[in-house]
Amino acid sequence: AVVTQGSLVLSAELIEVQTIDEEVESMVAKGSQQKPAKYTQNQPNQARFVEATAVEITYDVDKGIVFLSGDAHLVQGFDSFSGENLEYDIDNDKVLVKGSEDGVKRVKFKITL
Repeated sequence: AVVTQGSLVLSAELIEVQTIDEEVESMVAKGSQQKPAKYTQNQPNQARFVEATAVEITYDVDKGIVFLSGDAHLVQGFDSFSGENLEYDIDNDKVLVKGSEDGVKRVKFKITL
């Protein structure tokens, strides 16, 4: 399944779109470890292309935040982030990455200046 909203594209085995009064509130893309859900966006206010994958991706339209859970990876231009869970604030161009609770899966990132 594929959902496109402007330059944002979500693709996964299953995508649920939640609406209130015919307005999109959130989108949940569900994949698997073998075939993760995918988020891509070319933002007009950013020169960098963003591509992310995870087992589950939730896009909260009102907050402008993409939540990735389960083996989350995000590439933003030349920078990359990986962790068990990741939050990407689209409007403020911020990334928050978390490892697993047990410390087995750690956070990884690479920033190119």
